[in-house]
Amino acid sequence: MDLQKFYEKAQEILLEMAESKSLSEESLEKYYTADICLSDATIEKIFERMVGSMQNRSMMPNVIKFWQENGSVNAKHKEILCDFKPSEILKKYADAEALFNAFEDKGLVNQEHPKLFKQWSKSIVSGARFMCEFKDLADLKNAFDAFQQNGLMKDALPAVLSYKIDGFGFTLACDFLKEIGYDYPKPDTYIKAIVKKMTRQEEVKEYTAYKEILKIAEKIKRLKKVDEQYHFVYKLDKILWLIGSGMFYKNNAKTSGRMRELIEWIEKNP
Repeated sequence: MDLQKFYEKAQEILLEMAESKSLSEESLEKYYTADICLSDATIEKIFERMVGSMQNRSMMPNVIKFWQENGSVNAKHKEILCDFKPSEILKKYADAEALFNAFEDKGLVNQEHPKLFKQWSKSIVSGARFMCEFKDLADLKNAFDAFQQNGLMKDALPAVLSYKIDGFGFTLACDFLKEIGYDYPKPDTYIKAIVKKMTRQEEVKEYTAYKEILKIAEKIKRLKKVDEQYHFVYKLDKILWLIGSGMFYKNNAKTSGRMRELIEWIEKNP
């Protein structure tokens, strides 16, 4: 497949989607850079992002409602979670059940899906324990950076997070790492669909999708001689997500996703 043409087609579709909501090409630039950088953040901000990624799958965002439409964190969640101070959470809540009860007492639990809130509570408490293993932000950064030495070690970091944090699978771990400045595309349904069609595989696992999209990003970057201020892997990931979801959340705008159209283009241009 001509990956440069694929990338140009994806950009074309995304721009059409944006223009349908009166958004300019320039307005899309703010989506291509992670909002948080580990090197100049705080433990609280990093944990806030981790907690957000914990519920960033399937129907959970609509049930948990951690983020508001403008992208800000729900103030009630922030209060219950002690302004995202991991050590304070562990002091205040003896276990995940106690945290779940706090959400329930505030009327935040969706009674049709209490199990999702219970799982999220488990993830938060185990995630707080994980964060407390590090003495400060520099210690956390040094640990994460140590995994970036080569491809094999890089792949191991999401697996370690998945093991240490309850319910935090490989995909959500990648989402978290991506949003704090590391090159980890999130192998979600959109990326898996793209990889499946490009590789002509019957089924694509999360790890395979993750590795393939990294290769695709690197090839496009070389073809286009990309030299940008943001990570190109992040940009490609975000372009595909925006096409699939149609959610221009930084502009409070929503339109229909057009991933099917991009998939059909791939089918016609193998």
